[in-house]
Amino acid sequence: MSFSVRRPSWIPWLTFALALWTAGFAWAITGPPFAVADEPAHFIKGAAVWRGQLSADPGPERIGELVEVPKQVAYSAALAGCVADAPNKPACAAHLRGGHETVQATTQVGEYPPMFYVLTGWPTMLALSDVSLYAGRLVSTTATTALLVAATWALAQLVGRRTAMAGMLVAATPMVVYLGAALNPSGMEAAAGIAVWCFGLLALRRLADQAPVTVPVAVGWTLAASVLAAARWTGPILLGAIMFAVLLTQPLGSLPDLCRGAWRDRPLRWSIAGSLVVVALSTAFIATRPRLLLLPGFMPPAEQGSGAILVGETPLYLTQMIASMGWLEVPPPTFTLLAWAMLLGTLIGAAVLVDDRRLLRAMALAAVVVVAAPFTTIGNLEEMGLHFQGRYMLAVAAGIPILALVAIADGERAGRLRAERLPFLLAPVAAVGHVVAFVWAQRRYAVGADGPLSYLTDAEWSPPGGNGVLLAVFALAMVLATLAATVSRRAPAPPA
Repeated sequence: MSFSVRRPSWIPWLTFALALWTAGFAWAITGPPFAVADEPAHFIKGAAVWRGQLSADPGPERIGELVEVPKQVAYSAALAGCVADAPNKPACAAHLRGGHETVQATTQVGEYPPMFYVLTGWPTMLALSDVSLYAGRLVSTTATTALLVAATWALAQLVGRRTAMAGMLVAATPMVVYLGAALNPSGMEAAAGIAVWCFGLLALRRLADQAPVTVPVAVGWTLAASVLAAARWTGPILLGAIMFAVLLTQPLGSLPDLCRGAWRDRPLRWSIAGSLVVVALSTAFIATRPRLLLLPGFMPPAEQGSGAILVGETPLYLTQMIASMGWLEVPPPTFTLLAWAMLLGTLIGAAVLVDDRRLLRAMALAAVVVVAAPFTTIGNLEEMGLHFQGRYMLAVAAGIPILALVAIADGERAGRLRAERLPFLLAPVAAVGHVVAFVWAQRRYAVGADGPLSYLTDAEWSPPGGNGVLLAVFALAMVLATLAATVSRRAPAPPA
C-alpha cells in the first residue's frame, strides 16, 4: 500500500499570514525614523490622543492644528527634513531629543478621527525615543496584516485559496504593505478597504444564492467596514463608494429581495446595524471638524488651468498607488510598475473575456472613482496646491483586481476559460515586484537615490539589524507567500 501525507489545511494560511506580517516587519524596521510621508504629524497626534486630546486647537493659517505633547515628541517634526528634502543623499542618523516637559506642537492631522492613534499611539506613554516609533509601526503592521489575511480568507470562499492568496499579493501593492508598516493611517485604510470588498462580495453572493451569511463573514465585514469608516476623514465616503460598486455586481432588479434577505439573516442584520453605528459616529466626528478640509498643499500650483494640472498629474497618482515610498521624493522602480501593469492587464483582460457585465460595470465604476477623485480638489487647487496623493484611493483601486479574480473564477466554473495555472503567474511576479520595491527603498536610504547599487556593502546609513539581514527577511517572506499561493495539499494516494 502506498500513501502520501495530507497536510493540515491551516498550514498554508499560517504560512501566508506569517509571510505578510514578516514583510511588514521588514518594512517597519528598514525605514529611517519619520521617513514615511506625514509620519511626524501622525506621531504627534498619537501622543496627543493618549494624553486626552481627541481634538486640537486652531494653529497658524494653513499650517495645521496645535496640541500639547512632550518636547521629545514635538521634535519629530524637525526630523522629516533629514530624508524628505534630499532624495539623492543617504538618510541621516536623526533621533528624538529634548526634555519631557510639555510644549505645543503643530500637526496637520490634529482633527483626524482617533481610532488609528488609539491603536498606535500608546508606545509614546512607555518610551519617548525611536523605540516608540518602531513599536507604533509594528502595531500598525499587525493590524494591517490581520485585515489582509481576513480579506484573503473571504476571497478564497469565492475564488479558491491559491488564487485568493496570489491575487492578494497583487491587490495589496507594495505601497499598501509599506504604508501598513508605517505610522500613517492610509495603509490600514487600504487594507480595510480590501477587506470590505472581499467580505461584501462574499456576503452578497451568499444572499443571492439564498444561503445564510455565517457569523465569521458578518463579523469580518463589520470590523472591516468599521475600520475603514474610522481610519481617516474620507473613510465613510470610500465605504459608500465600495459598497455601491459591490451592489452593482448583482442584477438591479434583485436589490429589494437582497435587502429583505439581509434583514432576515440575523448575523448580517446585526453586522449592518453595528457598522451603521460606527459610520454615524465617524461621520458626526468628521462633520464637526471643518478644518479637515483646510490642509496645506504640497507644492505651489502651476500657471495653467486647474483641470489641466490634474490631468497631467493622473499618471503620477496611479503610480503612487503601486510603489512611491518615503515622502514621494523618489519615483517607483520601473520593474515594479511594469510588473503591476502586466498583472493588472492580464486580470482585466481575462475578466473581459468572461464577459460578466455586472462585474465589469463594478470594475468600471471603481476605475472612474479612482481617476475622478483628484478632480474633487479642483475648487481649492489654486489656493492649496497639489495636495492629492494616489494612496488616498488605494482602498477603492484594490477592488479592480479583486473583481477581476471573481469574474475569472466564475468563468472557470462555467467552462468559459481555464485559469488553474493563474496563481503560478500572479504570485511569483508580484513577489519579485515587492522585493524590487523593497530594494529600491533600501538603496535610497542607504546611499541616496542616485547612489551605487552596491548599497549593501557601501551603505552610509543602515537600519537596526542591517540592510542585508532585512532584505533576506523580506525576500524569505515573499518566498513563503508564493509557496502558500502555489503549493496545494496532496491528496491521499489510492490503495495499491
